Amino acid sequence: MHCQMLSKIGIGTANFTQNYGILPSDDAIDVNSILKLATDHGIDTFDTAFAYGDFLSILDDKSDLSNLNVITKFSILDDYDAIFQKMKHVKEQYSFDGYYGLLIHDPQNLERADKGELLSLFDKLHNGGLVKKIGISVYDLNDLEGFRNIIDPELIQIPLSPLSQTFVNDKFIDYVERQEIEVHARSLFLQGVLLSDKLPESLNNLEPLWRLYMGIFEQHSEMYMDATKSYNLRLEALLSWAFTHQWVSKWILGVSCKQDLEEIIESNNQEISHPFSSLKYMAHPMTDPRNWKMA
Repeated sequence: MHCQMLSKIGIGTANFTQNYGILPSDDAIDVNSILKLATDHGIDTFDTAFAYGDFLSILDDKSDLSNLNVITKFSILDDYDAIFQKMKHVKEQYSFDGYYGLLIHDPQNLERADKGELLSLFDKLHNGGLVKKIGISVYDLNDLEGFRNIIDPELIQIPLSPLSQTFVNDKFIDYVERQEIEVHARSLFLQGVLLSDKLPESLNNLEPLWRLYMGIFEQHSEMYMDATKSYNLRLEALLSWAFTHQWVSKWILGVSCKQDLEEIIESNNQEISHPFSSLKYMAHPMTDPRNWKMA
């Protein structure tokens, strides 16, 4: 894969400090080997949240942090002074050049925000050199309106996959390009579901759309019958599809081990046709992980 494309990848850290996702693993994650492999290949963005725990504390070599772009998230309901003090402490403790981004991750609570207190927090963080960009992690287009009533976002994180293309929307794309807002996309693999050979039982309601998605590969490649090659084909197709969206600055990808990242890096970025256009207007509530009930 071209270095330019690798630089558009960020690593999600939700499962670095806790059991996370619809396909959880009991295996310990070697975070340091993932960090080294990522930075060796020009991947410098790590996406975390205060709710995930402090993944920085489990890294061996703290001196490497000066080269990282770390994005974190907080809740509208958090103590703002505690957020400020935590970010200040992290910068001092790890010789850290501040967070790249700070995102609100519960837009459903925006109506409960004290606008003055929130703006004061943002000003203190900017003025203290603790963060470069302020923004929001959204789930649907409506989530943006409440935040824009408080402040214009500098960074927006969105869900985007072949099964969830709500944001492939001319109005939204025009808005972020016109306002020069950085966009990061998550959920490309739907927590690994789109790379799995079978649908988790707890997502049975998604089966008709899942069959349509899997049928795409059966129709477009003879490799489908080989489980290993099928995985590689899907990985290549998903990454290739992702990088056609030039308005997305970063793709935040979750990895469960070093091998996952190696496979992403080694993907040969072949020119693969994109039959995903047939899925663009499919809408299903189960493509939103908030609606998943873990088995």
